[in-house]
Amino acid sequence: MKKTGKKSPACIQYVGLAGITEECKQAVMRLLQYGDRDEQQSEHGTLWRNFPSVIPFAIIDSRITDLALRFYENPDKNLLTGYRRLEDIVRNRTGIDEHGVKLFSEAFHGDKAKLGWKGLGDNERIGRANLFTGAYMAYRNPRAHHELEHHAENQLMEFLLLNQLFVLEKNSIEREESVEQSSKKRGP
Repeated sequence: MKKTGKKSPACIQYVGLAGITEECKQAVMRLLQYGDRDEQQSEHGTLWRNFPSVIPFAIIDSRITDLALRFYENPDKNLLTGYRRLEDIVRNRTGIDEHGVKLFSEAFHGDKAKLGWKGLGDNERIGRANLFTGAYMAYRNPRAHHELEHHAENQLMEFLLLNQLFVLEKNSIEREESVEQSSKKRGP
């Protein structure tokens, strides 16, 4: 084993090979090769592919826990069920008789929005509203209208985005008055 210019793991000191068993030599080589592989994978953005995709149940909204528990049985079906469930929740809260992007636009966008978030500035409110419409345009609509091929990791990331929409909806409040009415009260 020749000494390379590479830095060895902290627990391994180069002491020469005299007195080291073949088994120990092989273990050291595996560790060094593992470090090289990690470095290469890190550079190529593939380091974490060796780990399984897992659902972080601790952060899943309770209204979609059932979908999370059986997510991998049929990801497409569970995602579409989640999207429909979110629409039903928003429709029931607001009384808006629309679907998809139009529903979320009326519910969260503009001065006449029926739902909003307390303590947010206009830009943050608009940004959150755009998450709903953007997610439906980018993910739900293609899924609802086309048969898609997805990898499990991508479907899990989409499920986590859907989970975030559920969290944002739960944290939203019903707006008692429109922004336009509140500006009239303040005067010119």
